[in-house]
Amino acid sequence: MKIVNMSEKSFNKFTLGEGNNLKPVSVFFGRNGAGKSAVSAYLQKNYAEGMYVFDTDFVERNVRSRTTIDGTNLVIGAENIDRTDAIKQAKTIMSSITKELNDDDDRINNKKKSINTLMMAIINDGKAKFGTTRIHQKAKANENPENAFNLWKSEMSHSVDNFPEYTSASELNADLVLTRNKLNVLKEVLQDFLTYRKEDFISAMKSIVLKPGTSVEAVVAGWLEQGLQLHNIDGHDDRLEDIAQCLFCGNDFVVSDIKKSVYERISSEYVSLTKTIERLKTQIINEREQIVKLGDLIPQELQQEAESNIRDILEALNTKLKNTETAIKIDEKYFLGIEKLNMAISDRKRKLKEKEHRLILEQSKIEDIAKQVIGQSITMDTDINNGIIELKKLEKCKYNDERSSELTNAYLLNLNNASSHLEGFKELMNQMLESLGMSFCLQFSADNSDSFDVVLTEPEEQSVGVKDLSEGELRLIAFVKFYLSLFSNYKKAKGQKAPSWEFSSDVKEIVLDDPITSIDSNNRYFMTTLINKLLSQVLHVCNRQKIEVAIFTHSIYDFHNFAFRIGKQQLDHYQITKNSFSESVIEPVPENQMSNYSDDYRTTFYEIIEFCTINRRELPETHQYLRYGNQCRFILETHARSNYNITNVTNNSLNKIMECYSIQGENEGIIVRMLDVINALSHGISYTWDFVSGISAAEIQNAARVMVWMLYKKDKMHVRAMVPGEKWREFEQKIKNWRIG
Repeated sequence: MKIVNMSEKSFNKFTLGEGNNLKPVSVFFGRNGAGKSAVSAYLQKNYAEGMYVFDTDFVERNVRSRTTIDGTNLVIGAENIDRTDAIKQAKTIMSSITKELNDDDDRINNKKKSINTLMMAIINDGKAKFGTTRIHQKAKANENPENAFNLWKSEMSHSVDNFPEYTSASELNADLVLTRNKLNVLKEVLQDFLTYRKEDFISAMKSIVLKPGTSVEAVVAGWLEQGLQLHNIDGHDDRLEDIAQCLFCGNDFVVSDIKKSVYERISSEYVSLTKTIERLKTQIINEREQIVKLGDLIPQELQQEAESNIRDILEALNTKLKNTETAIKIDEKYFLGIEKLNMAISDRKRKLKEKEHRLILEQSKIEDIAKQVIGQSITMDTDINNGIIELKKLEKCKYNDERSSELTNAYLLNLNNASSHLEGFKELMNQMLESLGMSFCLQFSADNSDSFDVVLTEPEEQSVGVKDLSEGELRLIAFVKFYLSLFSNYKKAKGQKAPSWEFSSDVKEIVLDDPITSIDSNNRYFMTTLINKLLSQVLHVCNRQKIEVAIFTHSIYDFHNFAFRIGKQQLDHYQITKNSFSESVIEPVPENQMSNYSDDYRTTFYEIIEFCTINRRELPETHQYLRYGNQCRFILETHARSNYNITNVTNNSLNKIMECYSIQGENEGIIVRMLDVINALSHGISYTWDFVSGISAAEIQNAARVMVWMLYKKDKMHVRAMVPGEKWREFEQKIKNWRIG
């Protein structure tokens, strides 16, 4: 089958790419109104020969509008043996197995609830300890607690540490305070002195400074007297104020100034040295106290070595203070202990700084740590582990019972094969109805041996009219009839595990147009199984009888379940959507997206994103654009209801919306306007009345942008998941360029 230049309904000369050829099985998804029926009509019109179609019209023609049900000729086999007793015994066994299966379900459900309750207690306790409300139980934990258990177990490797040190936020904060207190204590001893003044200190200790009033000063004074005599200057001579000439160098000098300068030089150097020594002693004594504060943060032997150095330095200073004219040699051994202590202090500070940084990082990721702690607690909980072991045993028992049921059903099927061509149809139809637990079956009509009446099976056989059946029951009977009508031979011989079958030679194309609707959703599992069985049978004969199947559905659940075991070489998935000009298009769904069950939500979200990125001057003012307002409400309401239990995204819920989406008060106005716009478009305005709506495309686009910005601000990765990877960087920049908020 091909789709070329299709102009049915909302399609405008549309051609499907990739050579236009559909694979043997094609599954199409589209919301109501997207254009599924148009594609189905196109295929039926262009491939009428050998076309078999199951749709609402088929149900109407073959079941709903009739008083009896026509049969389908099937070859069932030649033998017609009395199997009454064997069938009765098999049904008794089947009834017992069914009861046991019901008991299995009850036991399994109770055990699942028990395990989930235990996990929820640990989760709630962890949320309380870490002061967070944003941690939730894993999805579908009630249905599959073992999967939830494994997901929590995986959280242990996702956080900052492989094994968390803390069981609560208060513990983490207390350790951060303690770490910072230790950093405040760790201060290097005499670091400035060792860095900037050590060499000056060593030099000063070596220098000789005369102390005023000492014998050394008397010697210098005598020398000066000799100098005066040498220059023939008397101490009481009036010439002391005169300028004399040095007999050695020939320079002129004032005698009194030179004498005074020498005496002052001696006194000044002495005072300067002694003051420096006293200041240094005070500094050393003060910083000596810092060593005591180190406590057990630094090894005691290093502290003792530094203390010894300080004592030696103080002793040298005291000696110099008493004998300034004595040279004292200071070498590196005086500082070695202090420098080793400072190296240890620096190393410890570095490690504490690293720890402080890590704690701050952990503090900012408190939810990750909380998940890690919760995951560890759940994984190590004895009751939960034992519960999962018991659950596996119960599920194994159920599997064995289901296997027994399958074998018994297979045995019943073999017994129910009949010789008459319509007898076979009746038995196959009744077997399928019985497997669903239907309270009615088919019997040959008294007026027409080629048709059937609907008969109640309990409490006694009683005819009922076709019109007394529910819509779902009618559709189910119609689909089974359609399924069996595709075959010319459908039989199961003695000893065979599977039936043999042959398609009628005129079957070329099969179209299933929304085979499962809301009215027969209770029969979804059975009908899905039968459809998938049909697809397998089609592919089984593809080498000798080419048959192509196209399935259309509005259910995202069915979109994923149809043909889920068929290889991609024989199967394609497509989605039917409308672009911003309200034209229908068909796009392939990449295989990697088939694992995502939110295609309806995802498709709608991406349509909004494309609308948001249209240049304002290119907005479709003359085309349908009101629908984007309704789509915005669908996205926001789905997100808010799923994550924050906000039922209606209206101004009545404004405070909760502002809180849950972390919107600042100054942005309340733009949120109110956005809610007004998307809600105004959800109350009966036709999408074809854009030009009289009073709301421009630009205003709707602005509302859409505000909504996307709000979701991006709250959960950037959620929005990113809605955008194809290659387009994300460009779209993120556009969000920032909108300058909302």
